[in-house]
Amino acid sequence: MNTRPMRARPILHGIATIALAAASTSIAAAQDTTRLELFDVRDLLDDLNAGITRAKPDDEAPPESERIARFLRTFAEPKLRDDEDIRGLRSGTLVARGTEERLAWIRQLLRDVRAKPGAQIDIQTSFVELTDDAWQRHIKPILDKQDPTSVFTIVLSDDEATRDWRVRMQKEEGAMILTAPRLLTYPLQRATLSAGETITYIKDYATKEDERKSGEFFLDGQKADADGRITGTLFDGVELETTAATLRGDRIALQYRFSLTDVKRPIPEFTTTTSAGNEVTIQLPESTKMSLEKRVVIPNGALALTSAPLTKGGYRVLLMQATRLDEPAAEPAAPKGK
Repeated sequence: MNTRPMRARPILHGIATIALAAASTSIAAAQDTTRLELFDVRDLLDDLNAGITRAKPDDEAPPESERIARFLRTFAEPKLRDDEDIRGLRSGTLVARGTEERLAWIRQLLRDVRAKPGAQIDIQTSFVELTDDAWQRHIKPILDKQDPTSVFTIVLSDDEATRDWRVRMQKEEGAMILTAPRLLTYPLQRATLSAGETITYIKDYATKEDERKSGEFFLDGQKADADGRITGTLFDGVELETTAATLRGDRIALQYRFSLTDVKRPIPEFTTTTSAGNEVTIQLPESTKMSLEKRVVIPNGALALTSAPLTKGGYRVLLMQATRLDEPAAEPAAPKGK
């Protein structure tokens, strides 16, 4: 009987394939597993303030490192999963739970920030108030599907067409430039400014029946002036706080909060009589305040436009153009008041 040699079946190849697949699954599972890592960011916590007075920190306020943690959570690439998180501790440390991809992204961003300690981000801002007609002529034509009755932000490229549009809008008869401050900030540091006027008004009067302390009049613990007037102060203008950083791909991430306070002039007054029979005039200021917090990623040199409708009619528009400066720039002049 003729016999033929038996061929070995390619079971080794099958075993190798299974082994490789198992290894790949194991690697993928390892990459998908989250773990904790600490990041020291104490060198990135110095504030850059330009004309704004901040309250002293208290034990209930979030730690300053939480501002950076919030920035990283907002702009994480890719977005944070449900089992990932980044938090700031009072020690000036970030604690992050994430996959190796997430932790590597944080390491790289912090490494990029520290690689050029002199690099800055130049943020040119303009606060513009537009009438309804001016908004329809200049803002509506550049929109896509944004709702004009809501607050929205769009990004405009830095090209000749945008620059021409900006000039035309700001020269519009129905446009009023409230202020145009400039911010120079270092990546991941907070920059703040205020531009406007602090108004003093008469809110009450002290009388002879009020408490005396060292021969001076006091009312509810507040010292009166020589004529017995108790005064208050009210800010009229704009306040802006921003944190920015450069991202890969020549992009800039902006996280900003701005407040606009508008005090009605002249301040309404009424006359009354004190218990001592003196006729006095009290002022009752009226003001409207709009506060917004926005987050946006724009190409280097591009323009972010935020539009907000006003209850009295018209719109307030914030324009922010952010440009990366690899070398320190000269400090801008202090913003002027209204």
